[in-house]
Amino acid sequence: MKSVSLGLTVVLTATLLVACSRKAGPSPVVQPPNLSTPAVPNAAVPPSTPGGPVGPDFARMAERFSASVVGITVFDETGKLLTHGSGFFVAEDGKFVADASILKNGANGVVKTPISKIFNVSGYVTRPDSRNLAVLKAEAQSVPFIVATSATTPAVGGRVAVVSSPIIKDWKTPLQGTIATRSNDAAGDYYEISPTVAKARCGSLVIDDRGDIVGVLASRSESSDDAIIRPFSVVTALLSGSQTSTALSWQLTTPTPTPTATPSPTATPSATPRSSVTPAKRSRLIYNPAPVYPTAARRSHFPLRGAGSYRILFGPDGKASSVQIQKTSGSELLDNAAMSGLIQWRAEPGPSWSITVPITFQP
Repeated sequence: MKSVSLGLTVVLTATLLVACSRKAGPSPVVQPPNLSTPAVPNAAVPPSTPGGPVGPDFARMAERFSASVVGITVFDETGKLLTHGSGFFVAEDGKFVADASILKNGANGVVKTPISKIFNVSGYVTRPDSRNLAVLKAEAQSVPFIVATSATTPAVGGRVAVVSSPIIKDWKTPLQGTIATRSNDAAGDYYEISPTVAKARCGSLVIDDRGDIVGVLASRSESSDDAIIRPFSVVTALLSGSQTSTALSWQLTTPTPTPTATPSPTATPSATPRSSVTPAKRSRLIYNPAPVYPTAARRSHFPLRGAGSYRILFGPDGKASSVQIQKTSGSELLDNAAMSGLIQWRAEPGPSWSITVPITFQP
C-alpha cells in the first residue's frame, strides 16, 4: 500500500510541474481589427472580392461628371439619321466638345442630357482641327459643364476609363483600359489605350484611377476605326480659338441648300389634349393631319407642353420621305409624336421639295 501511495504522489507531482511549465510560456497574441478607424469617403479603390483583383471604382468616379456628358444625334440635310455619339459641355452657355467622326456630313443635330433634356444644336463654334475635335453650340443656358484644365496627363501603364453618354445603349458603364504607349504626331501628344476602343465612342471623357480627367477620346484618322486619347489640355486650345460673335453653321464648306418651296401647311388640330400646327397661305399638301398629343404625356403627373419646328422632305411621288427636327420641343416624347404624325403627310406629285412645320403641343 505504501508503494502505491508513493507512485500516485510522483504522478501527481509530475502533472503539476507540466501544467506550471505550460503556464509560464508565452501565449499567442491575436490583434483585433481597428474598429476606431473610419472608412475613407470616396475611396478610389474598393475592397477586393474573393478571387478578384482590387481596382478603381470607375463607375462611382464617373458620376462626378455625368451631368455634363451628353448624347449627340446627327442628321443629314434630308433629315435622315446619320449617327449617335458622345460629347460634353465645356461652357455654361451650351458649348460642347465632339469628335469630327460623328459630325461628318451632318446638317442638323440635337444633344440630350442624362435627365432627358433635349437641345437643338446651332452649329460649329470651332471647326474640327488636326486633332479631329471641334466645339459646337447647343441652344441651352445654365448647363453643368467641365472646366478645361491641363493639370493632369495620362501615365503610361496607368488604369483609365472612358466615360461616354449614359443615354446610349451599352454605354452606361465606363469602359476600362490601360495606357499602353505615348506618342506624338503633327497635332501633338497622344496616348494609345489597351484594349483598343471603337471610334463610335470618340468625344468621350477619359479619367484615371484617381478620378481626374486626363484626356478626350478622339479618332486617330478618317480611315482608322480605332480611337486614341488626346490630353485634356487640347480643350483649352479649342476654346481659345472659339468665336461666338460669328453666325453659327453646321456646314464646313458650302451652306445648306435652300428648299425649293417652304410653304406652311394648314392643319386641323386634334381633339384636346392636342397639338396645333401653324396655318399656311400656300400649300401643295393634300393630306396633313395634325400630330396626335401622346397618351403617355397626358397620363404624366405634369402634362407636357412644348413647341418645336420640323422639316419634312417630300419625294417626287408626294410621300414624306423623312422628318428632321429643326428645333426641339424640349421633350423626346413630344418630338417623336410630331415626327410620327408628320411622316404620314402627303403632297401633290412633282419635284422633290421640303417644308418647315411649327407645332405646339399642349394638354
